[in-house]
Amino acid sequence: MGIAESENPIIDATTWKLIFGFVVGVAIIGLIGPPLSLEIRPLDARFFYTGAEASAYLEQIGPAGRSAYLRAETVDFGLILIYTTLIARLFVRRFGRQALCAIAFVPGLFDLIETAGAFSVVWQGKSEAPAYLGYATALKWISTFLVLGILALSRFRKVRYGTR
Repeated sequence: MGIAESENPIIDATTWKLIFGFVVGVAIIGLIGPPLSLEIRPLDARFFYTGAEASAYLEQIGPAGRSAYLRAETVDFGLILIYTTLIARLFVRRFGRQALCAIAFVPGLFDLIETAGAFSVVWQGKSEAPAYLGYATALKWISTFLVLGILALSRFRKVRYGTR
């Protein structure tokens, strides 16, 4: 037997705290990260990039930008944890503890691969970035849109804790 929507809303107090934490994390990255400009878009904000484009970006931002990028990527690790927890929480609250909820972790996994790879490149002072970073970024964005799409479309169906 499912729990009525009014008794167990999708967005509860804990979910709002996670949303607030996400917004604060994005703001912190904006403040401590490399300078933003229309000419030099951050790697994380791109849908896809090649290893050569990543290397060019790191060259364009220079040593001070690389230092800021490391700080931003450090905060990004926490941001990944926050938004992955948020998406997983929304999935569990919407669908119950079904296997479907496991896909809520996919965007965070690809983002973790991207962030750890970029952090490693900058930390080690490498001049070339591996090609897999761009693919991880593209898969992060694709899976994020799919997961959020599933959540959005589920609002039109009466799917709650395994009941239809």
